[in-house]
Amino acid sequence: MVVLSACTKKTEKNNQITSWKQYQARLYDIPIAINAMPLHNYCSCSDSSSAMQLGYSSLLSKDKLIEFYRHEMERAGWLEYAIIDGFQSVLLFEKPRRVCSVAIERNSKKQTFVLISIGLKK
Repeated sequence: MVVLSACTKKTEKNNQITSWKQYQARLYDIPIAINAMPLHNYCSCSDSSSAMQLGYSSLLSKDKLIEFYRHEMERAGWLEYAIIDGFQSVLLFEKPRRVCSVAIERNSKKQTFVLISIGLKK
């Protein structure tokens, strides 16, 4: 019985890793910072795949991640159209048919959380 329990946990973790990689692959034109640690509770996709969310944590500072996204999103063909800076920074990008928000927040444990949301324009 213990073996089954351990197998279940390992399989669950493998499924989470597979899901994370599948989400990353679907977001082919959204850069992900190096050493990103998946936040599996913040990965979701609509049934039609028109809307997705992907979350991760990073040891990079909030400012470094903002700089990373401003530069790399432009390289990936996204146009930055707004940035809202505060305790949580939100960067808004667009392409002709899609929009993307990147929310970045630093916690007291020196971890930075990133939540990427992408969807179709109306």
